[in-house]
Amino acid sequence: EPQSFEFWGKRSNGEVFPKEVRMYRGSYFGKDGLIAVASDITDRKKAEAALRESEHHYHLLADNVSDVIWTAGKEMVLTYISPSITALTGYTPDEFMRLRLEETLTPESGRRLMASREEVVAGIAAGHPAHVVLLVLRRVETRFLELEPAWPAPAAALTKHEEKGRTP
Repeated sequence: EPQSFEFWGKRSNGEVFPKEVRMYRGSYFGKDGLIAVASDITDRKKAEAALRESEHHYHLLADNVSDVIWTAGKEMVLTYISPSITALTGYTPDEFMRLRLEETLTPESGRRLMASREEVVAGIAAGHPAHVVLLVLRRVETRFLELEPAWPAPAAALTKHEEKGRTP
């Protein structure tokens, strides 16, 4: 089983750079030994830092808007929901994420959401870029929320539309 670790390298000009070292058991001219391969990972480290910065900015925005912003995996399991869900439902984001879809949306809204999901998944399978659907979220009963299509938008958002209250 190969082992790997990150370490620092030094270029001939004296510049220090990050590298990944992978070590394998092997043989060299018939003798057992350890083979080490080092790779410059400067570009990967820059990309990781840019991603962290982008995620930080996204969460700064999403966590501080009054609209409800959410993300979900392809099976429609929530991976993130903004704190503003509490003002609409009374649930904290953690509590809301533990609820099943049927516990939060009207049956028609659940069908509408799954149809939107199917459309996005089919588009991705056909080679089209993923797109985001903007939906308006509003309370229709004590217990349920309703989704209404708004328009395609460049950011994922469910917009708080009506009265606050806690759903069971």
